[in-house]
Amino acid sequence: MKRVIVLTALLLFAAAGFAQNKELNIHHFEFELFGGIISYGNYAIGAEARYNFDSLWDVGINGSTNYNSSMLSVVGDYNFSRSNIAALFVGLGAGYAYSDIMDERPANNWWNGMGVDRGSGEMSNLFYLYPRIGLELCEHIRLTITTNIYNFKKSDFMVSLGVAFGGGNRK
Repeated sequence: MKRVIVLTALLLFAAAGFAQNKELNIHHFEFELFGGIISYGNYAIGAEARYNFDSLWDVGINGSTNYNSSMLSVVGDYNFSRSNIAALFVGLGAGYAYSDIMDERPANNWWNGMGVDRGSGEMSNLFYLYPRIGLELCEHIRLTITTNIYNFKKSDFMVSLGVAFGGGNRK
């Protein structure tokens, strides 16, 4: 755990150094397709459309789905830099989820031991919040670590890899 904290601190300090470039000439719209792995072994896929402001901020709409949930949310990110090689970002999303993650019935299928029946639980409408931190490589590859929080009661962890089309610095 100490290594993760030290690595995160080093990445933040390095990104702060790159963030000193005041001349931003970027494409404003970008679209990302991503896939990820959720903490309980499930896979997720999704898409996100973003508008990049001339400052280091961007906003967008994110939609994703996995075996037992569908989510739609508004997102915002702060980019510590707009470097061509590597750029660190942090963000927050909030919106709607339709999921069975709140169902507490014992598992009785092949997900046995996971605490909930991931395939046949009662679906419900939930408030969805997710803080995230990530690294954008070569202006188009995004590695993101996310915590998905449902109704402030349940959560799961996701690591995703995405490809962004558009965006990036103008030549």
